[in-house]
Amino acid sequence: MAEALSLIGSLSAIMQLTGYLVKSTRELVACVETIRSAPKEIEYFILETSIFTDQLRYFHDLAKDSTEKLDEKFKAKRASLVRKIVRQCRLVKRGFSRLVRRFIEVNGTGTAPFNALRARILWLWKKPDLPELRLSLQSATANVMLLCNLFSYEELIRKNANDERLEMLQEQLQNWVSTVKKLRHELADYQRRKQSTSESESMADISHSTIDDTRELERYVAKAIRSYSQETAIPRARRRSSSPGPPPPPRAPEPTVRVARRRVPRQTRRGSEEENR
Repeated sequence: MAEALSLIGSLSAIMQLTGYLVKSTRELVACVETIRSAPKEIEYFILETSIFTDQLRYFHDLAKDSTEKLDEKFKAKRASLVRKIVRQCRLVKRGFSRLVRRFIEVNGTGTAPFNALRARILWLWKKPDLPELRLSLQSATANVMLLCNLFSYEELIRKNANDERLEMLQEQLQNWVSTVKKLRHELADYQRRKQSTSESESMADISHSTIDDTRELERYVAKAIRSYSQETAIPRARRRSSSPGPPPPPRAPEPTVRVARRRVPRQTRRGSEEENR
């Protein structure tokens, strides 16, 4: 019962964070529409955050529907996985809220055209650490998609362990594990390269824990792939052995060897008859 309540609380936190990101994105869009030309990086963040919130809603629905059929042991593990996503979402929320607040402060809803140059200079001076925020957003998006594919894979195994789509989903999972690992290394390398960033501007105080969460997600999914592969290998082997194979090809007829008869000339044949007489 406690595991189920923990999972429900984590899923509720996912929806709250999704709602906050959607609201912040709407505020950022409204501010962008009041100025002549927003920086390209802001337009990219609006697009990527919109994709991320859509995936979060899908993740919430998928986790909620598939969890109802699990026992308490799997619900506890599922709750642990969802909590890791919640922590990454909070990191993204913190960085994105700083981005929206700074951009609105610099531009404002009533920025006149002649103040556009001043606004751009202020933005270059006051903008937060955008590369780190973008890497955090991309890493969180990849982790969400990783778990979405895992939950779909597990649900398909429960329904039919002989389903031919399992091999395709397994390959997708392996690809997402590689993507998650690559983004984790990029985020960690960027944080190590940072030299002069104030503590108030950096997200490193909580990003280290999310990097550890990402590493644990990679290991968990890789272990799950190996375990499920061993479980589904036997049913697939039995199915292949029990299915009738194609009929053997017809054998080619053996060639017949004809022995040519030797023709004896008439004279020789008459001479032999006279000798016999």
